[in-house]
Amino acid sequence: MPPLRASTPAAPALVALALLSAAAGCAREEPTHDAATLYTPESLAQELAFRCRAIRPGTRSAAKDAPPKRDDEVLTKGQEATKEAAAPTLDDVCADIARKAGRVGGMTRPEAIRKIAGLVEADGTLRPADKALLAGSLNHLADQP
Repeated sequence: MPPLRASTPAAPALVALALLSAAAGCAREEPTHDAATLYTPESLAQELAFRCRAIRPGTRSAAKDAPPKRDDEVLTKGQEATKEAAAPTLDDVCADIARKAGRVGGMTRPEAIRKIAGLVEADGTLRPADKALLAGSLNHLADQP
């Protein structure tokens, strides 16, 4: 039986051309999206309520007068020393939400923060004390530039 041969010298070129044209359809551009559509006052209020419920009661507010940790209060893991990560406080969470509120489309940052504060006050899943604390912190952040 004779070995198989391409009938024409152009056959390998045709196969390569077919593969290239098929692969050209596979290349797609990265999808683009408007970052302003990611955040709404409602979604940020829900995030704030969720994160507030996750904070341990002992770390609800920042200890303003707490002394910084000394070097000998460092946790060790094996032979390498690692510092303990600070638990987020309600003030930290509110500041993060206020930063994200600047990306809400269609309204200014203070307007978005005030709307989030109103939604938090109407949230039925939070304790009344937490609602008042969060709304007060947000309204304070709305007044800052």
